[in-house]
Amino acid sequence: MQHNLVFNHLSLPAEDKEIAYKLFLDSLKGMLSVGEDSDRYAIFSDAGSDFSKVELASGYNFEDFRNDLQERGEEDMNLVLFEVEDKTPMLDHIPDALIEVIAESCFYFPDQPYTTTVDILGIAWHLNATLLSLGTAEIWRQAEVNFAEFSDNPLNGSTLPNISCKEHGVAIRTRRLAIEVGTLQVQFLDCQFSQPFLAWNESISKPLQARVREKIRLAVDKKFAGGKPLFETLSDAGGIRELRFSNIDGGAVRILFKTISGGKVGILSGFIKKSNSEGYAESIPIAVAELKKM
Repeated sequence: MQHNLVFNHLSLPAEDKEIAYKLFLDSLKGMLSVGEDSDRYAIFSDAGSDFSKVELASGYNFEDFRNDLQERGEEDMNLVLFEVEDKTPMLDHIPDALIEVIAESCFYFPDQPYTTTVDILGIAWHLNATLLSLGTAEIWRQAEVNFAEFSDNPLNGSTLPNISCKEHGVAIRTRRLAIEVGTLQVQFLDCQFSQPFLAWNESISKPLQARVREKIRLAVDKKFAGGKPLFETLSDAGGIRELRFSNIDGGAVRILFKTISGGKVGILSGFIKKSNSEGYAESIPIAVAELKKM
């Protein structure tokens, strides 16, 4: 299994090189706690063309950090870093269609002022990736980072998983394993799944199935309420809404749903759209028909 991480330059720089060494080592231990020994890791970074020159603290870059690992007896971690896939600059490793979607998004922190661009949040969101941060501030010492997308919906907002210590990685792994157990019907008792949706879910790749589970879990946690980037209400569809997220392999995933009797949420249909309107003409009628059966 591959784990995608986006290096969070907003958490830089550390106060000095000793603090930078400790904090980044903590972050990497958290990264390795996410998966199994045979898993693969990829770090996306916008650090120019050479990640080794990223300054973790003033006058202390990633190359210096690697040298310190060797000198301080952390040879195993150094060897691990040789195996991590370096996706710098990140835009060279993101499909053009996804770059266009990212460019149309504008994110912000809903609970605090921030003076610099936070585009990195949008990139991590659309890549279905985890932030890899240094715990230089309270916001980066949390296992999840709250953010929102500018829109007309006052309930917009979502969260990104964040790693800055081993405990964060363990928590992400535990949550992932929990959502991999059992069928969707067993896992999400507050949802009722249509047969067309279940058939579509079985037809997609295993990695995408895992992302579908994760996004449904997130939607359940948020009680299916809110706006972009996670939700949007469709026009001229009788109040049917969509759960929305990007597919790193191309296109965007849309899952249509609506609250039904008994307070449950009917998960009606799903599709991958490659263009602005593709898929809705087929999926909305399916959703309307399935809604009548629930």
